[in-house]
Amino acid sequence: MTSNIREAKGYTYSPSSSVNSHPGDAYWAQSADVTTAVTGASLKEIFFEIDRLQAEPPSEAELDAVKNYQAGTFVFQNSQRGGISGQLQFLDLYGLPDDYLAGYVRRVRAVTPATVQEMAKKYIDDARATIVVVGDRKVIESQVSEFGPVK
Repeated sequence: MTSNIREAKGYTYSPSSSVNSHPGDAYWAQSADVTTAVTGASLKEIFFEIDRLQAEPPSEAELDAVKNYQAGTFVFQNSQRGGISGQLQFLDLYGLPDDYLAGYVRRVRAVTPATVQEMAKKYIDDARATIVVVGDRKVIESQVSEFGPVK
């Protein structure tokens, strides 16, 4: 997604996404600061990338970059007391076994492109998406109305 809306289209400098989990539930969020003129076009590209990920797995190189980032971030955040206590809280909250953290990087490295595609198909449903747009309604309403009612 970053290479599309940041590098190819130039719509944003720092698109990001995250999975936010809670016991028994989770949600995925994508965000991007874009100019008003490309609000609708940016949404089209975000949904294009979701649909593409569901239709074809990511490349090995793209996935390796994400896995390296995730593994490196995990190691770095656990080099500090606050990170370690946060991880221990996570284990307790989700009832995970004591060895969960020891195997985290190994499990990240084991993710395959096919697994990513499978999870995108299983858990990301465009029809259930909630889209939040902040901007000048007079300018963006016509751009975003194709994605659903504007409230």
